[in-house]
Order: sequence, then C-alpha cells, then structure tokens
Amino acid sequence: MTNPSNLIILVIFTLLVYLNCFSVLICESKSLEGTLNEIECFSQNKVYNVEKDKCYKLLTRGPCESGYWFVLEKPKSGINNQDVKISGICAKELCPEGGYYWSKTKTCVQAKDKKRLCGKSSDQELLNNFFGEGECMCSREPIRARLNNDENSKCYQLYTKGPCQERQVIGIYFVWKIDKAKCIEDKCFDQTNELKKQGTLSRYGVLAPWINGSCYELGTQGPCPETFKFKVDRTTLQPACIALINAIFDIEKPQDCYQDENGDCQKRINKSENADKYKEELLNALNAARKKRTVSLE
Repeated sequence: MTNPSNLIILVIFTLLVYLNCFSVLICESKSLEGTLNEIECFSQNKVYNVEKDKCYKLLTRGPCESGYWFVLEKPKSGINNQDVKISGICAKELCPEGGYYWSKTKTCVQAKDKKRLCGKSSDQELLNNFFGEGECMCSREPIRARLNNDENSKCYQLYTKGPCQERQVIGIYFVWKIDKAKCIEDKCFDQTNELKKQGTLSRYGVLAPWINGSCYELGTQGPCPETFKFKVDRTTLQPACIALINAIFDIEKPQDCYQDENGDCQKRINKSENADKYKEELLNALNAARKKRTVSLE
C-alpha cells in the first residue's frame, strides 16, 4: 500500500515540475517571438527596433529624429556569435550628406578622397559601413569580394580567375547557410577559351553559368528578355536577370523575384537563408569592430 506522505510529495513534485515547465514555455515563447521579429527583419536586410516594434534599414533616418540616423550599435566588450544581441541605435550624423566620417583621423572626407584613402586601384571604393563610418570596401560595379573574408586581402571580381588555380574562379558557395568567397569550379572554362579563340569574347568579358547549363557574358543581355541584363545579383551574389529602369544608363530596377530567360519569376532565396546571411554579415562587422577596438586599447 502506498504511503500517503509519499503520495503527497509525489503530487507536489509533479505540480512543481508542471508549473516550472509552464513558466519555461512562457519564457521560451517570449524569446521565440523576439527571435521571429529579428528573423523577419534580417530577411529584409533590416534590423529590429524594440521601442518602435518595427524593422528599419541601417544608414537611414529610421526611427530617429532630424540630424540622426539608424546605425548598428558597436560592441562594448567581448562578443560571442551565439549570444550577441544585434541592435540598431540612433547616432548623430557627423558629416553632411555626401561625406564620410573617417574614424582614423576623426574628420569628414569625400568620395574624391578615395584614391588617397583606399589606394589607386579600382577594386575598392569609399562607402559607409553599418556603423555609419567611412570604410574602404570592395567595389560593387562589377561586384568584387575578398577571399575567405580577409579584410586585408585584395578584392577580386566574381567569376574571374584571380589567384585561383587552373579551372577555378572566385565565387560564392553555401556552407552552413553562410556565403563565403572561395575558389570554386569554373563551369565556363572551356566555353571561355573557345570564345577567346573565336575572338567573340570582349577583352574584359567574364562568363558565368546559368540555370540552363550554358554560360553567358556578364553585363550583356545573355539569356534574359529585353530590358534585362545578365549580372550578379547584389543580394544573393549569384548570376541573375536584372530588370533595368533605363537600359541606356544601365539603371537597375528593384525586383521581388528572379527573372528567367522567359521573363518569368523564379523562387528567390527563402527568408531564413537570407536572414542567416544578413545576420552573419552583421556579426562579421561586429567582430571586426571588436578586433579594432582591442588593438587600439593594447
């Protein structure tokens, strides 16, 4: 026969476990809600603002008052990619429109200072980073990248050989949902050589693979319909048919889908993958800022 005192203890223990699990569920639910908000923002290349409960794009006015803009908050201490809280803050715009704040000299510089600050080569340009400070970054036209995310290495145009071995090019590949610039297989190697022999490939022409298995020259119409150009998409860093607002001046039109050779929409990268990619980009920026801060304090 079961001891009544033991039965009471068992009931109390079960009740405590249930209450504890219930409280944990509530906490996890709240945490998950915040996480879902962040994921939704990251998928749009934006950062979640708790006060306004909205997503805002960095380097814009966002939720800030006049004279301020929404930037990534710098890490104040050590950073762990698993625990770090990515947040945006309203910071005072230190330079007039068209100017860049150069933190090394604590002065405002202009785009014309690019060669003096970033070097004479055309592989870099002066841009604002996520913190609202001027920084030398890989040029975006054509899109270039650094191998292995090494901020001190040279920038190379995507789908060119660069320092890679024979039959390889600079490209993007997916590893744990994080894009990395690496030497990848050149699927257009034979076609490139054949076109060069025929003299039908322009001097600086670069071929990239398309979904139909063929290769086309970037910057041309390629497999795309009229008013589109075959270029590297700035969001996914993959070849795509980019719609143009003005074909004469090569002005790109924002679009919510990829266009195939028939002008039909193809499925874009899903939200979770895009969110992971943007979050990783922000974490890389935070890590870089932390390293610079550590060096300056030594």
